[in-house]
Amino acid sequence: MSCEKVSYVVVSYNSEKYLEKCLDSILSQSHKFHEIIIVDNNSIDNTLSIAGRFCNIDEKIELISNNTNEGFATAIIQGVSKSSGEYVAILNADVYLDPQWCSFLLESFSKDDKIVSASGNVLLPDGSLQSAGGMMDKYGAVIQRGSSLYESLNLEKNFPIFYNDGSSFILRKKLFESIGLDTKLFLYYEDVDLSWKINMFGYKISHVSKAISYHDVGHSFYDINPRKFYFIIKNRLYLCQKNYSLSTQMRRLPVIFFLILIDAIIYDIFKPQKGFIIQFLRAIKWNISNLKYIVKEQKKLNAKRILTDDQIDANLIPKSIELSIITKKLG
Repeated sequence: MSCEKVSYVVVSYNSEKYLEKCLDSILSQSHKFHEIIIVDNNSIDNTLSIAGRFCNIDEKIELISNNTNEGFATAIIQGVSKSSGEYVAILNADVYLDPQWCSFLLESFSKDDKIVSASGNVLLPDGSLQSAGGMMDKYGAVIQRGSSLYESLNLEKNFPIFYNDGSSFILRKKLFESIGLDTKLFLYYEDVDLSWKINMFGYKISHVSKAISYHDVGHSFYDINPRKFYFIIKNRLYLCQKNYSLSTQMRRLPVIFFLILIDAIIYDIFKPQKGFIIQFLRAIKWNISNLKYIVKEQKKLNAKRILTDDQIDANLIPKSIELSIITKKLG
């Protein structure tokens, strides 16, 4: 795998604190990069200056500077469309890599032609584990395997990962070109949607624990606020309509609506910031407004799928993550 060409796509937005460290870690990889494409979403800090300095150092580093912030998914699509490597490494600008990160992930692709995406363990700067791969329950709620929250819950431990953490992963470019990202998501759940489609189309996701990346965010990253809640539940509802068959939707959507409503009520009672129920209603309104598009996408995806929902269920946590959290807090 040593000759494989890997293009890096780094998405930045007001990332002056992180970008230099991220790019330096790419330059220090044992498996040398083919090219680096920085896609900036209209930063107003010193990010562009830092990116430009690296572009001047190496002609294989390129900057795409957007005049507006169209979201993470759109930025990745821009970067991948400009790339020429067989593999594409997707990174947040606030991520930095262990020198062997790329080499370890590339090894996993050689083991099975069905493996099209791979990620490793993502650590926080203090060395604690942020993610050892993402997991999802049957109701579209997600959790990071290995996180303190995951370890505190009484969940089954033997389920395979369902999605690669979107902060740092590698995938085959041909796969991305055939499946792609959904620009309707804008923020959150892009990685879940991509991996969900990978599963639907009969491909596999790999997790390599010795491939280490560091996500330079604090523990406050996990705090919920009304704006973040809106994007998460909007996209969760959207994906459960778009990616599930109609029969599965009939069984699960009522439960999903109930679980999210309970979340909103609890947050409005106990969080200092209010407005979670309002954001729940906004999310429902968005999904209703886009229903025609959702139905069209659902038909398109389900016509091409290889695995049924029942087959994919084998990779999902059967009981509700949210109810597990509530039960733990009440217990």
